Amino acid sequence: ATLPETGLEGLSNPIRIDRDRPKHRIFWGDLHAGQGEIGCGIGSVEHHFDFARHVAGLQFATYQANDHHVTRDMWRAVCEESAAAHEDGAFVVYPGCEWSAETALGGDRNVAYLEDEPPLRRSGRFFAEDGADLETDLTTAKELLEGLRDEPVLINLHAGGRPTNFEFHEPRFERLVEIHSTHGTAEWFFFDALRRGYRVGVTAGADGVSGRPGADHPGSRQIRNVRSGITAVYATDLTREGIWEGLHARRTYATTGERMLLNVTVDGQPMGSEFDADTEPLIQLSVEGTQAIERVDLLCGTEILESWTPAPLVAEGSLRLLWGGTKSCGSAPAQRVVWDGTLTLSGGGGRRIEPVGVCGPNDTIEPVGDGSFGWRSATAGNRAGVLLDLEGDESTLCRFSSGPCRFEFRLAQVTGAPMVVAAGGVSRHVMVSRPPDANGPRRVELSYRDRRDVAGTCPYWVRVTQVDQHQAWSSPVYVTRV
Repeated sequence: ATLPETGLEGLSNPIRIDRDRPKHRIFWGDLHAGQGEIGCGIGSVEHHFDFARHVAGLQFATYQANDHHVTRDMWRAVCEESAAAHEDGAFVVYPGCEWSAETALGGDRNVAYLEDEPPLRRSGRFFAEDGADLETDLTTAKELLEGLRDEPVLINLHAGGRPTNFEFHEPRFERLVEIHSTHGTAEWFFFDALRRGYRVGVTAGADGVSGRPGADHPGSRQIRNVRSGITAVYATDLTREGIWEGLHARRTYATTGERMLLNVTVDGQPMGSEFDADTEPLIQLSVEGTQAIERVDLLCGTEILESWTPAPLVAEGSLRLLWGGTKSCGSAPAQRVVWDGTLTLSGGGGRRIEPVGVCGPNDTIEPVGDGSFGWRSATAGNRAGVLLDLEGDESTLCRFSSGPCRFEFRLAQVTGAPMVVAAGGVSRHVMVSRPPDANGPRRVELSYRDRRDVAGTCPYWVRVTQVDQHQAWSSPVYVTRV
């Protein structure tokens, strides 16, 4: 859209218009935010929901204060504010709280309640109350999962804070796993669940402390690393029951904050489904991004079955360096990788430098003389880097130097397939290549027939990466070959 008076232009996320009302529509929300004035952050409960609805443009949300900060009166206020903010057809709110035991006892679990005034089940207390507390604390995951088995709850498992301990699991209501938050991109966490055979869908959220559900940022990276994510759910309607059914059915996908459109089916069955198949499954997917689509990966569990690269590479003369990965499994400090470093060019130089995947004001790139440049950057499962227009030829020597790794290469080595240098940690790496075309296709439709002769259950899911390094992940479709 353009304002004729000023020439100001804006580009929205993709919007789909259907001739007929579809059975399921996409709604956007955040199931993991609310560490505000109750606990370790800022902002009231009222402000939390007001920001979610009117600033971040969310359609569903919950408030997830750490339970050990929540007194009886605070819990009553959370329930009252949740009920006041809820409006069927406009903004769906679930009362909630983050059960926050240490990992050895079960780890963090985001609990959402369908009812307005549920009993609070705490993992412990950082306070003392006068008088008897009618709600019973449940201090281990075993006790919690047993105590909630007859209550209408949904639990979202996550890696931030005190990462969920997967040794404890109740599949009836632990239906979702958070793959991205301001702590970082935690594919390793999702992979752990899949390797254990758990049938879960994916979410992304904020898990921030600044009262900004659906639109949080890491700031100076004192306690967080990346931009917050967002969850999409395919639901029949924007009501508590409609969104709840979609979440419980795992008809969800997650993004790093961009509102891409993503749909994945297997033999016509939607994301989150599980069924038996006696024929070769057909996976069909469509994606429309906010930028050009660089890569689409189809996976079975943790194995890549097929990859597509819709955006073509640009002509020679440009170079892209991306660094990414995670230091170790855990919360924000454990995941953070500091990549501060330099690229020195001999026999050439950089004419233009452009950052990729910048998350905060501490990410900087600047020339350091003689056609070389330096940067300050950190990742936590995501990728960041630079685009560089070069002066040089195939003999130009480039020396990469940062804390995680050092290496050198000549431009002749990166004219074809990307060069990937492993750097330890959890998938830490540097990738050097020609960049994909930023004007490449934003919408793709793809299909794949799995002709492998295999038995057992395959979780088919899709990972999408845009040229700006924003990502989306579909929930798996669980197909058992018989």
